[in-house]
Amino acid sequence: FGGGVTRSSEQAFSKESFLAAAEKLLAKRRGKPALDALRPFLEQYLADAFVEDVASLTVEDAASLALDLWEYDQENQSRPGSRAIRTRRPAGAGGKPLRITVAEVAGDDMAFLVDSAIAACQEAKVEVRAVLHPIVDGLKGKRSTIQIHLAALDEAMLADVQKKLEEAFADVDVVNADFHRM
Repeated sequence: FGGGVTRSSEQAFSKESFLAAAEKLLAKRRGKPALDALRPFLEQYLADAFVEDVASLTVEDAASLALDLWEYDQENQSRPGSRAIRTRRPAGAGGKPLRITVAEVAGDDMAFLVDSAIAACQEAKVEVRAVLHPIVDGLKGKRSTIQIHLAALDEAMLADVQKKLEEAFADVDVVNADFHRM
C-alpha cells in the first residue's frame, strides 16, 4: 500500500458535495433512513477518501459505494459475533460498472482488522488503491466496516482475495479471543 508514494491529506470531495450526492442516492433507495442517520458513517467514510486513492470515481460513485457498504453492514448485523466478507465488482451511481473491485468487511469492531485486510490483499498480490474504514454503532456495540478498493480483478483473483480475507479474519478472531482470555 503506497509503495513509497507520498500521500496527500487532501480530501477527494468536499463534505457538502459528498453528502448531497448521498442524499440524492438515498432518495432512490427504498426504506432507507434519512441522511442525518447516516451522517456519522458518511463523514468517516469521506475522511478516508483521499484524492489519489479515489481519483477514478465521481462524487456520486463514491457516495454510492459508501451507501453500499452501510447497507451491507445493516444486512449483516443480525448475525451476532459473525463477520461478513464479500468481494465484488461494483456499479456506480448510474448502474455502470466501475473499473475497480472492492472487498468489504462488516462485523464487530476489534483489533487488527485493517492491517489484516491489507495483508490479505497483499498476499493475493493485488494492488490496494484505497482503504475506507468507518466504525459505527451497531445493535450490540461498535461495528467495523471496511471497504478496500482494488484494481479490477478477474474471477480467479476475486475468489483468491475472498479466500485470503476469510483466512485472515479467522486468524483475527482467534488472536482477539486469546487476547481477551489473557
